[in-house]
Amino acid sequence: MKQRGLQQVNLWITDGHQAMLNAIQAQFPDSARQRCVKHKMGNVLSYVPEQHQAVVKEELRAIFYQDTRAKAEQQAAAFQVKYAAIYPGAVECLQRDLEACLSFYAFPKTHWRTIRTTNVVERLFCEVKKRSHKMAAAFRNEDSCLLMFYAVIRSLHFCKLQMPKKESTQEPVPAM
Repeated sequence: MKQRGLQQVNLWITDGHQAMLNAIQAQFPDSARQRCVKHKMGNVLSYVPEQHQAVVKEELRAIFYQDTRAKAEQQAAAFQVKYAAIYPGAVECLQRDLEACLSFYAFPKTHWRTIRTTNVVERLFCEVKKRSHKMAAAFRNEDSCLLMFYAVIRSLHFCKLQMPKKESTQEPVPAM
């Protein structure tokens, strides 16, 4: 991406894939990272017996859906205290990159829903896979595949994020 002109990335939203994390750190060391909370919850729950996952999942989910980062950290601390003796693997998994799971709190609240997980990208890939699975033989070359990918993207509706406007120090110009 750098070779193609990308100079700065303010936020990466990733799962826990170490090779990707290493590449990001090497190429964009100053970028913030948001750990996908959906993937993280799945990883934590894998340490909990299936019959107890529903209860634990609600408490785990509560960590990432607080109004403030301070409340989220309090919820995480309570979770860790409650489950440390029962599910030490789950607690250790949560602690491993909790900081990255809470990065979204540094951004405008209107963005949280979109940047908390990798669901936007995963939904796109799921739609492409679903539509291309039946058409695999129709792809004669790379261009035909790209055309189908473009058609899928055009059919999806994305939420546009807008950065808050910075207050101007200049006097506004009156409308005529």
